[in-house]
Amino acid sequence: MFGFKYPSICVTCSDVKLQTTVTVLPGSTLAVDAPKEMLTNVPLPSQGFSFSVKFSGINDKIKINAIGSSKGAPYDCRVDPPFVGYAKPWMDHDTGDSFCLFFPYSPEQLFRTAPKLKDMKPYIYVSINASKKEHSHVSGSASALLVGGFSIVQMGEDTTQLNLTPDSNTTLVTILGNTDVEIHWRSRDLLKIKPVHEEGFGAAGHVQYEVKVSSAKRFTDKIIVTLPSTGQRAELDVNYEPDEKLEPKATINVFFWAKVMVNCNHSDCWLHMFLLPTSWTIPATTHSQAYFNHTGTRHTRPEKPPRF
Repeated sequence: MFGFKYPSICVTCSDVKLQTTVTVLPGSTLAVDAPKEMLTNVPLPSQGFSFSVKFSGINDKIKINAIGSSKGAPYDCRVDPPFVGYAKPWMDHDTGDSFCLFFPYSPEQLFRTAPKLKDMKPYIYVSINASKKEHSHVSGSASALLVGGFSIVQMGEDTTQLNLTPDSNTTLVTILGNTDVEIHWRSRDLLKIKPVHEEGFGAAGHVQYEVKVSSAKRFTDKIIVTLPSTGQRAELDVNYEPDEKLEPKATINVFFWAKVMVNCNHSDCWLHMFLLPTSWTIPATTHSQAYFNHTGTRHTRPEKPPRF
């Protein structure tokens, strides 16, 4: 299989996390723990990634009174760097546990919000900070590694189907986000794929690929895009339909000769005409014979005229 691949990174991204606890007031602490699963923005987590927030000391009473109300939570949540996504406080109704829910931006959003830095990596260290509203110096943070995913954008309504024709045998497919991908397809002699434009780097990259048909016959194929660092996979079905042209009909030209014979007796004469293929042979007679081809040109066999 043929593919485009950049150096692989982040083999054990899911195991990387950092916890920091800051104690400012005596008897009051706030700790944040990172989630155990790997962080990525494809697929987008509908419930967000849960960074656990734990209080200890005299502030426990405040936490219990605020259960079930994210707006009334006694702490704020902040994301660093801010272009990666956003976070909000949340408290579980059943258990009373507190969290900062982290929602990363999609590859399309990240491409718009991230700075265009040449040292941008396909992975980003994300820090979630939680701090008390009344005492902002009482805070804690946890860091985790976010491995960016990718999105496919194609000039058409359906991004999973590429319909190509002789009049439109080339299209552009854009990969946004993490461009550290591999691209595979089956029909190497019928379909050509090559990068034609690159912009941005790392988790907020942008690469444009040209997909071009190099055959005149009908075929179908599948373009498979994979991201080894996260296991993300996307497929594009390719369908090429050539012009429907009528097959030329075979023509057979048959040439005939006309044989005209005049037979006479003592009182009457008869005119005989025979249409014969050119492959036929006409025996010579003592009668006057004239031959005509299909264009009407007269050819006279040099024979002695009959006597009447």
